[in-house]
Amino acid sequence: PPSLSRISRTAPTLSTMRRFVFVIAATFATWLLLYLSVRLSGPHHAPTGLPGFLHIDRPVMLAHRGSRHLYAENTIEAQTLALSLGTDVLEMDVRLTKDLRVVVHHDAGVERTTEGDGLIAHMTLEEIQALDAGHDFAHEDTFPLRGTGHTVPTFKEMMHAFPTQNINVEIKENDVELALHFAQDIAELEKEGLSFQDRMVVCSYWCEPLQAFRDAAPSIATSACAEESTKILLLSWLHCGPLVAALRWAGLLHVFSFSRASLVQIPARSGTVDLTSAAIIDNIHAMGLKVHYWVINDAQQMERLLLLGADGIISDRIDRLRRVFEALNIVPSLDSPSDLPYFIPEHGVEEVHTCVTWLCMATEVIPPVVLVPLMVAALLMGMVLISMCVCPPRASESPRAVKALRKKLQ
Repeated sequence: PPSLSRISRTAPTLSTMRRFVFVIAATFATWLLLYLSVRLSGPHHAPTGLPGFLHIDRPVMLAHRGSRHLYAENTIEAQTLALSLGTDVLEMDVRLTKDLRVVVHHDAGVERTTEGDGLIAHMTLEEIQALDAGHDFAHEDTFPLRGTGHTVPTFKEMMHAFPTQNINVEIKENDVELALHFAQDIAELEKEGLSFQDRMVVCSYWCEPLQAFRDAAPSIATSACAEESTKILLLSWLHCGPLVAALRWAGLLHVFSFSRASLVQIPARSGTVDLTSAAIIDNIHAMGLKVHYWVINDAQQMERLLLLGADGIISDRIDRLRRVFEALNIVPSLDSPSDLPYFIPEHGVEEVHTCVTWLCMATEVIPPVVLVPLMVAALLMGMVLISMCVCPPRASESPRAVKALRKKLQ
């Protein structure tokens, strides 16, 4: 009969369509609840009780490589200057030498900052410290720090120079061996009486060495690596802050790879994507994380980010950043201005964020307003397929059952 023919053609299709519609409706309803929970309960304040210097209950200033536009970067003298200009946190980078010593240096090679030539990984500590770390610091077509005794310090030397200051250290190489030697240096310094648990945060663009460091030094606070940061940003665009918070409360945050991070440090832009919205900051706060922006040297952008709710600004111009903090009454004016010499540049070159993960590259090519719906659609299709595998159509709706019913009626 025609009716049976119609049932045979439509029964499985209707069952699949019902599942698809149900999954879409359930997902949209869940997202709507998350979105409304963010909007109605926000703005979310920065989380408290975090380790390292993250316990500070106001936005913080981080001197990028010791405020590198003002002095020879990553030297003890540059960090001393940054402190005299009122920074909260000293920011620096670490690399590993040929003879397995951890040194404070940004680039893989020594060409940009010294008179030497070669890679840090191919040179001994003695060879590196024989170089002039102020050789190529330029100011108004001159080199005022050449031959003035600046060297590339080891991490231990830097910590002995600043035994109580807040420190933000970046593991620059995608090298687990560096991470382990760095953790070993911290352990040895702690045996000497130095403490890091309440004043240090460690970060890295690379996930593998950061995970190795977390395993070797679990008491030290860490920031999210690049891949983890991308996931945090995507969840923020989807307004999933409350969902992450609920998972954290339930002890299930381990389902996300960033469960061991206390902080996310991100650029203001990644390619064409603006990362400086109040919604992003609010959702990151809802996840129980703080957010710092790098590298911000423009006073207006510093002020805008602080008003949006950023928890920290990393800058090459700590002198300018301090004035913005004072103007917003975040910190009081310095009792006495720095009497150390430094050099104000005519202009500064801004750092550009470079992606290495496919997810980050996708966000640079495809705007989030398009990428996020595509990811949601892919998630929905996956959920429908899973539901069909876990709960297949009832036997009465299957083609075999319809065929049997046709024979019985005939």
